[in-house]
Amino acid sequence: MKACNLEQKFRCEDTKAIILLCKANRYSYHSRMIQLDTYLDSREGRLKIRVINKRDVELLFYIRPNRKGPRKSSYFRVPLDGGQKEMASILKSAIGVIGSVAKERTVYYNENVRINIDLVKYLGAFVELEAELRTGTGEDRSLRSLRETIAALGLARENAISYSYLDLSLKSGH
Repeated sequence: MKACNLEQKFRCEDTKAIILLCKANRYSYHSRMIQLDTYLDSREGRLKIRVINKRDVELLFYIRPNRKGPRKSSYFRVPLDGGQKEMASILKSAIGVIGSVAKERTVYYNENVRINIDLVKYLGAFVELEAELRTGTGEDRSLRSLRETIAALGLARENAISYSYLDLSLKSGH
């Protein structure tokens, strides 16, 4: 499935405060999960195999710029049903692994904005916001929703980060 969103990521010093703000703003709780993302070598963009709660497996490919402000991300997500472990093993062997990132993710929604509260192994806590770009809904509306959520959660511009968890992990030596 191909989709697009606007996203922005922030370092977070207090995930409990963010969760309380999500509840105070009546954002919808969605889920809590453990994710292991294994990044494969890719000429362009990022290609990764995501294992969710040691059970579900999906293949994701995305392209997005590295910048601190809201950025457009185009992505494909395909569930690896039946033979998922074998498919993941084949892809890892054929393409090559460049790194892995393990995280615990708690998800809330503010209308079309997905709020990912992430505890990333070796890196710390982050909040990643993803405003879905739906057909028939302008990018301006999604950007407005994203900015409103940033303000409601008190996310500071100086805590915005431009890199993926993989980039941060590789830079830190993990």
